[in-house]
Amino acid sequence: MKPFLMRLVGYDSQIPLNSRYSFNYYSRSYVLIAIYFSFASIFEIVLTKSFQATPQQLSIIFTLATSANLISIFALRKVSSASRLKVLLVTISLGALSYCLLATTYFYKVAFFAITIMSIHYFANPVYLLCNTSFLREIYDKKFRGRLFSVTQSIGFLVSIVVSLTIPPLLDFYPNSYVFFFPIVGALAFFGIFRLQRMKLKPTAWKVREREPVFKTLFSVLNPREPFFYFEMFFMVYGFGFLMNLPVQLTFFEQELNLNYTDFGIAWILIPNLLLASLSFGFGRFFDRFDPFRVASIFFLILAFFNLFLYFSQNLTDVFIAKGIYGIAMSGVNLAWNLGPLYFAHDSESPERYISAHIFLTGVRGLVAPQLGISVADAFGLRETFFVCFLVLLVASLGMFVAYRKFVFQKEKQII
Repeated sequence: MKPFLMRLVGYDSQIPLNSRYSFNYYSRSYVLIAIYFSFASIFEIVLTKSFQATPQQLSIIFTLATSANLISIFALRKVSSASRLKVLLVTISLGALSYCLLATTYFYKVAFFAITIMSIHYFANPVYLLCNTSFLREIYDKKFRGRLFSVTQSIGFLVSIVVSLTIPPLLDFYPNSYVFFFPIVGALAFFGIFRLQRMKLKPTAWKVREREPVFKTLFSVLNPREPFFYFEMFFMVYGFGFLMNLPVQLTFFEQELNLNYTDFGIAWILIPNLLLASLSFGFGRFFDRFDPFRVASIFFLILAFFNLFLYFSQNLTDVFIAKGIYGIAMSGVNLAWNLGPLYFAHDSESPERYISAHIFLTGVRGLVAPQLGISVADAFGLRETFFVCFLVLLVASLGMFVAYRKFVFQKEKQII
């Protein structure tokens, strides 16, 4: 694997030595961590099929998973001042504990009980995201960050493909086997993040000011005169279109199409991750050359058409095509979401200020959007919700393009 990855990223000739060293350590540990994250999607399928969760219960897991991001702003100072490796270890360890406790649902198979256990993972995850994004700035050279990040992401997507090809068929054969898989995956994730602790890092010069109130830090970066404000505003619009879709999509697959575990695995995990794995590296190079406004605008538009295609879907083949469009869209959205905030942080600034604001706003929309999607579905129908999401994402795409014209295009024009 190592020689192939070296050639893939131009490892020997172009990338600085410290970034090569970091990539070597991080990519190897990330394989095991990627298995851990891929099982969050398996949990969503298990909850839908084995627990027979209602649409309202499904909306709760997406509300929890995203509204938990509200705590990121309170973790800002701790992540900025602490060892990022130790923070990563603690957050993955908590998630691994959550996975191990899911084994108890073999004796008490109640949807709310499983959701409560999984909430440990959901509440640890935003701190992990905040720390991991900051960690990427710390370990990778700015000119190659998108490329190196996309390679490790592609590794994760390939892992998800393997998971989707193996676990759902086993769940079709023995639905309760998830109680064995989740503890094993939790242990593997802990081992992966524990190995990463041996990595040697230079101390960083940027930290959040200790006496600055957390919400003052939040509003200082969300200045209406600055481009980051508009980036977040239209990411908020996108977030509503994205999160409204998720619980409705699971219900649509179960109630209208009656998919089994294997078909669920193909549609929910395999097809999107196949596209994400094959396209992320190329789009990582694209991100290194372009601003996040244009990247987000293009891929929000593609995601809008995924919803439109889902609206017209009549059978499993239509769904598979729609999820292919989704995979293309998310390969770009994933880069914009993870690396976009770093674009706005100056070299002398703490990136956590921007990252925590970005994640915090994800939590704000997570409080409302999944429930709103269920409300729209109850009032108008499942398919009609997809059409509403299509319109919302069109607005988000157009808004990002307008922001690009205002802040980036005009600046480039002045330079010329």
